[in-house]
Amino acid sequence: MRSLACLLLGMATLSMTAEAAAQNTEERQHTVTAEVEEYAAIEVAPPPTFSAAPGASNSVESTYAIVTNIPAPQRLVASVKGRRPSGVSVWVDVEPPDGAEAAGEGAVQVLGPDGRARSQTLATGIGQVSESGLTVTYTTEVTVDAQPDDQQVRLEFRLVK
Repeated sequence: MRSLACLLLGMATLSMTAEAAAQNTEERQHTVTAEVEEYAAIEVAPPPTFSAAPGASNSVESTYAIVTNIPAPQRLVASVKGRRPSGVSVWVDVEPPDGAEAAGEGAVQVLGPDGRARSQTLATGIGQVSESGLTVTYTTEVTVDAQPDDQQVRLEFRLVK
């Protein structure tokens, strides 16, 4: 009988201790702050090498990826960097990412046969987006002024606010 009384007394004590512990529990809250920086990146796969004779034009396709967390409308701009060979014209056309629009109808010329380069807007209205596998098309035209040799044209793609 005494064992039963001790057992009941022990159970009552445990029950009261658990209840008291629950009443003494204080809720703690913490705030975690993450500073998110603006990010905008474009990665363009190199196009295949191709050849063209004077008077001929040639088009090749490649792909690009774009990631930006900037909500303000941005433009995708292409420009020629470095050496600008005479007698070679280059046009670029891109598939705009979701929510954006092509800057014009078809390809835009970034390099003229006289070697003059022009920065050109390819797409507008680019907001927060993350896409890959978008198409970029390069078209070249060669005149008789082009030197017979490899004529490399380096293009830069960038996002502009």
